[in-house]
Amino acid sequence: MDQTKLRAWWWHRQGLDGSLEGADPATVLARTGWARSVGGSNPYFTLFARAGTARADVDAAVARLDIYELPSARGCTYVLPASDFGLGLQLGRGTAEGDLKVLDKLGVPRQEIEDLGAAVLAELERGQRDPAELKTALGDAVRSLGEAGRKRGLSTTLPVSLGLLQERGEIRRVPANGRLDQQRYAYARWTPPEPAAGTAEEARTILARR
Repeated sequence: MDQTKLRAWWWHRQGLDGSLEGADPATVLARTGWARSVGGSNPYFTLFARAGTARADVDAAVARLDIYELPSARGCTYVLPASDFGLGLQLGRGTAEGDLKVLDKLGVPRQEIEDLGAAVLAELERGQRDPAELKTALGDAVRSLGEAGRKRGLSTTLPVSLGLLQERGEIRRVPANGRLDQQRYAYARWTPPEPAAGTAEEARTILARR
């Protein structure tokens, strides 16, 4: 195929030809794909390049839950449109298993993490909390993992519990200042989105077709 024509097709499919100018963030992400998010500015660049969306408008869409940052494909976080929340969460299931295996080697049984998760949910019923507030409120339910844990990147059991609850769609991270380009969060209870229909393999097929 002629390379010029192929590049023009890519340009159009990604909405970089002006065809999405003024479209809302959820429509852009549904049409062109999810925006990779690691606490950086990529989601803002993605939406500005395709629709001319201002940062404040992106933040407003996040606040309305029209779009949101969720753990999803390949265990990574992406900004998804609301219509894909269920699909994204289904693709992200199992990502916490690696940390659970690390905890098992450190002598922390899975049931302890399940019990901690229940305590986290009960505390979040009272309102959103940041990790420091949760650790204080939950007291001895959060176990310190000492030097052995720190060497493996886990100082306490709380991050693994939070990751598992996010993966299940039971809680969501709330950006401390409403912006996606930072990594300070509180956590809030969330009604889990309807899971995507079919098996995990079928969900991966849907993503590949997108």
